[in-house]
Amino acid sequence: MEPWNKPREGEAPASHHEGLIEEARREPRPPVTYSSHSLGSVDSVLLRLINMGFEIFVIGIWFAFLPAQQQLLNAAIKREFITPFAARKISHLTVGLWVVPLAVFVRRWYLVAIPITMILAANVPANSQRGNLGRLQKRLFPLVGFLLPEILILYFWHQQRSDLVVLAVLAMTVGDTAAAYVGIHFGKRRIPWTGKTVEGGIANFISTLVVLAGVGHVFYRMPFGLFPLPAALVAILEAVLPGEWDNPLAVVVLLVLLGYPLWFSSP
Repeated sequence: MEPWNKPREGEAPASHHEGLIEEARREPRPPVTYSSHSLGSVDSVLLRLINMGFEIFVIGIWFAFLPAQQQLLNAAIKREFITPFAARKISHLTVGLWVVPLAVFVRRWYLVAIPITMILAANVPANSQRGNLGRLQKRLFPLVGFLLPEILILYFWHQQRSDLVVLAVLAMTVGDTAAAYVGIHFGKRRIPWTGKTVEGGIANFISTLVVLAGVGHVFYRMPFGLFPLPAALVAILEAVLPGEWDNPLAVVVLLVLLGYPLWFSSP
């Protein structure tokens, strides 16, 4: 009788198989590696989540700042440190200045849409109540005071041109504040249908041009020749339009005039 472990014809002996198995056991196994593409994808997702979380944090600071500022201003009015008009201008100026940290730290347009929408939406009823609007004007005002600025601001933000938004908002904010201060304290020649002053309009032009040149030319390297026309047109609008219309239209005009040669004409 043949032994049970005798190899069949054409089959390697059992000792040969055992040798191969033992050799495979002794052979070092290659380490498990991950491709750089997969690791890079994970890192990219984590980095985007961290950046988004930081942007949300900045917007959260903005949300906390607004009520704190309003409480301080209300307390100052109550103690007669400032007038309600001055408090409104201070609030207007500080909220406008907040566009700078938003532009620096918040890149995603759909996140910046949260504070921008809240500001513009809150201004519509406030300005509507301030002005004596007719029926047609009440229907048009949300378009001019909310929709047009909202679309332009978010469009330029989406196109990574938040620099234009910074210029428009800062110029409008500083120009309006300067016009109000100069008009109240030094204005003599009044415009009959608005009650505003020529001196306030001149102050608006000078301050708007200074902001556009100082920020746009120095920080954003834009040509100085781009700024006189928008500054002059905004100053004219500030003088001839009622107070509820001038600020939103100033932002729209500035964004259109600044953005047309810098963005729309690009290939």
